[in-house]
Amino acid sequence: MILEVRVEDSERLRQYYSEHTLVVIMTQLREDCLHPVTPLYAEFDYPRPPNHEEYMGWFGVHVQLPSNTPGIRSEHPRGTSAWPPSGTGRDDRQ
Repeated sequence: MILEVRVEDSERLRQYYSEHTLVVIMTQLREDCLHPVTPLYAEFDYPRPPNHEEYMGWFGVHVQLPSNTPGIRSEHPRGTSAWPPSGTGRDDRQ
């Protein structure tokens, strides 16, 4: 499964909205799946920000900054979208 976000705006806003959208999607996947969800890789089409090490917590160790791919994208293992949702929320699974 590949998640891709493209925003057409200024570079500053494009980076902010793209990151925000991908983090929202990742949060939803992590809360709704019974299995851990970490992308195989993530690519971002803007220069490496000062906080780039924080990206590994969200997107794993295979993060490419900058990328030649327009927008940002992450690829997840086959079957990620087929994993059964927990239906209970993260708090109920602890």
